[in-house]
Amino acid sequence: MRRRFALLASLVALVALAVLVPVDAADPKPKKHVVEMRDNKFEPKEITITVGDSVTWVNKGKHRHNATSSDGGKTFKTGPVKPGEKAKPHKFSKTGKVPYRCTVHEGMKGTVIVKKAK
Repeated sequence: MRRRFALLASLVALVALAVLVPVDAADPKPKKHVVEMRDNKFEPKEITITVGDSVTWVNKGKHRHNATSSDGGKTFKTGPVKPGEKAKPHKFSKTGKVPYRCTVHEGMKGTVIVKKAK
């Protein structure tokens, strides 16, 4: 009888833990990332994020810049960003490698790598 009671008590405790403790203890909140637009470069040049995260491009240079995905802006396009200003954040919803560039400055290129959430 005691053995059955101990087994039942253990089972109840396990069920309570399963209900109270989430299976994935990782932080499910999307993160906000910043990429700086410097004169003739993005910093960081390559950034790795998770699906659901967002990136904001901030112009720290002396000239107007933009960030436009290399698919002709289908994935994202910041539009012109004046020195000292920032673009509207872009939320990434699909995994993959997203190359982008400043259409004003030919050699200014970067990449956003979007990984699946853990």
